[in-house]
Amino acid sequence: MRLSKEQLGGLSLLLFSSVYCYLTFAIPLLPQFTDVYNARSMPGALGVLGIVLSLGLLTRRGHPAGIERLHWVHGLVFLLLMSLYGLSLRPLGFILSTVLFLIIGFFVLGERRWLPMCLVAGSVTAGFWLLMNFALGVYVAPWPAGI
Repeated sequence: MRLSKEQLGGLSLLLFSSVYCYLTFAIPLLPQFTDVYNARSMPGALGVLGIVLSLGLLTRRGHPAGIERLHWVHGLVFLLLMSLYGLSLRPLGFILSTVLFLIIGFFVLGERRWLPMCLVAGSVTAGFWLLMNFALGVYVAPWPAGI
């Protein structure tokens, strides 16, 4: 039996969501709180939603995808790029490392127009930084520690 890309993704999502849903029961609850909505509610709902969506992907008909048709190189490059992004957050700061991450990611995906890449990366980074710092109240250091 050959699976389509959607079905392979659905199988992966089902595995991840099942483990995630199982692990929500390991979240400790404070004994004095007996509320219906607690620390396990949102992770449990997300796990169930992931399971439902993955079952939808698994039952969907699509063109069978051979392993050779998947973009393994892009996936591996993005895994490396995300790792480097995480390691560069402290030395380069949030703004510079995020802009570089997005521009390199666009380039890996095939975009070659520099102006749109820079405008999108800069505006998304600035918007997300403003949202985190001012709307959500989570301080994210925008620049390296020496600046």
